[in-house]
Amino acid sequence: MGTRYRTPPRGGRTSTLEVFGVNSPETATEPRWSSTIEPLLNRVVTSRMKRTADELLRNDDPAWPAVALAIQQAGSNARLLPGAGEQGRRCIEAMQVSSRSTLGALAFHAGGILLDSGWVRILGCGHQECALSLESATSLLGFARLNQPPVGVVVGVDILGGIFAINGGFLQSTPLGQVAYFSPETLEWTGLGVGHTAWVQVMLSEERRDKFYTNVRWSGWREEVAALPANAGLAFYPFLWSLESRPLERTSRTQTPIDQLIRFHLEARP
Repeated sequence: MGTRYRTPPRGGRTSTLEVFGVNSPETATEPRWSSTIEPLLNRVVTSRMKRTADELLRNDDPAWPAVALAIQQAGSNARLLPGAGEQGRRCIEAMQVSSRSTLGALAFHAGGILLDSGWVRILGCGHQECALSLESATSLLGFARLNQPPVGVVVGVDILGGIFAINGGFLQSTPLGQVAYFSPETLEWTGLGVGHTAWVQVMLSEERRDKFYTNVRWSGWREEVAALPANAGLAFYPFLWSLESRPLERTSRTQTPIDQLIRFHLEARP
């Protein structure tokens, strides 16, 4: 249809590493909420012996108290959706991560975290107000492997249909264990230079979240996002990756089930 593709806007996707506090993936470090944040690769990417939920929850230094405090300190724009006991057990067992890690803590204790009325959804074991869980979103992208570690773990989505995922091998350009973002602006994956714990910390910061999304917000976005149902995202026309999509105030925005929106963007890649 003659769509003209946009390049990443100045100060937007080209500065993602600055938002995450690093200059390159090689210099990234993983901030700690506790003294025992275990490497994700030990639990997701390289683990081959499946452990039970009881084994994954049995430790002396769980990450959840520090994670819960960070959510509380994030203020009113961060809302924790509680996890359900049995649902959390199924999720942490499916993820095969210990509750000593941030990912394991969220898998067991949190249904999800809604930021900015659901603009960003940090995934947990699932909740009726979040639509996707760690397990279902990872399966949606085809990352799950029968009796093998997943090639990626989807840890968050946003209202635009953007995806945050831990690289377990599906990206050659991003180190294993680091988080990458699939942008509806570029239809490309970009490594963020940090692991899951640091990514959660950045997402919980309103200032850094605003900087990350500065080029894709429009006048009145807060009210529009707050009115959306839990399972919806916003489909833009003209598409976000087209030159014709600016200014965003002039686009048509339609409520669309978030799983359909994600599939559409993945299939639209040139």
